[in-house]
Amino acid sequence: MKRVLLALALILAVIVGAAVWAVQSGWVRRQAHARIVSELESATGGRVTLGGFDFDWSSGQAELRDVVIHGLEPAGAAPLFQARRLRAGLKIVSLWRRQFDLQSLEADSPRVNVIVDAQGRTNVPEPRVRRASAKPVDRFLDLAVAQYRVTQGAFHFGNRRWPFEGQGRDLEIRLDFERQSRAYVGTVKAKGVRIAEPLRAPVVFDLDAAVRVEANRLLFSTATFSSGQSRIKATAGEIALDRQFAEARLDGVISIVELGP
Repeated sequence: MKRVLLALALILAVIVGAAVWAVQSGWVRRQAHARIVSELESATGGRVTLGGFDFDWSSGQAELRDVVIHGLEPAGAAPLFQARRLRAGLKIVSLWRRQFDLQSLEADSPRVNVIVDAQGRTNVPEPRVRRASAKPVDRFLDLAVAQYRVTQGAFHFGNRRWPFEGQGRDLEIRLDFERQSRAYVGTVKAKGVRIAEPLRAPVVFDLDAAVRVEANRLLFSTATFSSGQSRIKATAGEIALDRQFAEARLDGVISIVELGP
């Protein structure tokens, strides 16, 4: 019996020692770095570079630095996406099943750069889905965040630039990729969305939208914006990036009291 206990203690000591070595040597960090890059490249279809990665097990805080996603833009052009820093607060639900709750997400200085060529094609690539799959759709994104914030962001479209900053809670984005139409279809929901830029005064609202993202345009069958007693519902909406055109049918109620002086 003593020999069995001694053997078990020796095995446990070896496992603990190997775990400590893996953490202290940076092996775990290198593996996590490679996995993050691989997952981002599979999801976006682009080429990803990552300046640095840190994870604090005690607080569940993860940080990505100098995140760059290259799309189909020509050499020398600004990348499709870049951010100085992305921070995520994670709550471990199950290590065995690799389940995590995303408690918070912060994006510092994100830049989105969309280019449209003379043929109307953009630099947005398609996700790297498995061609052998018989499924007509693939899950592209299933994101739920309790709290989020974007600071000093900017959206570039051709020679035009729109700054944006915002924050909110209970963000849910679920998008599927349709193989035949090469489009993204899904829903976007959020509460307490506070947009500071590019508006003159901050606006706070709840959002519930059914969207369809195609190569050069964003379509939404319904998009409901709610704030206090005010409610606006947009239907049959279209935002065409290549033509810089937008339209939608609007219906709703606006509280004059909530507009303020």
